[in-house]
Amino acid sequence: MKRISGLWLKILEWENLRLATTKALKAKRSRFDARKYMSQLETNLEELAWGLKTGNFPVGRYTQFVVHDPKER
Repeated sequence: MKRISGLWLKILEWENLRLATTKALKAKRSRFDARKYMSQLETNLEELAWGLKTGNFPVGRYTQFVVHDPKER
């Protein structure tokens, strides 16, 4: 597999973070919490970028589940 370097810097680019946020909220724009997040987008993206750079970004718990359709995976 080919190794690609420099991805972390591209992930942290302002335009990439904005695009990722827009895509994540695409179907949730009418929800109150999504509108609140978008109203303070610049501040929220600054906090997100800082948290990712320093490694202090809180990550939620993982959930394991089994997919049975059409076969177990």
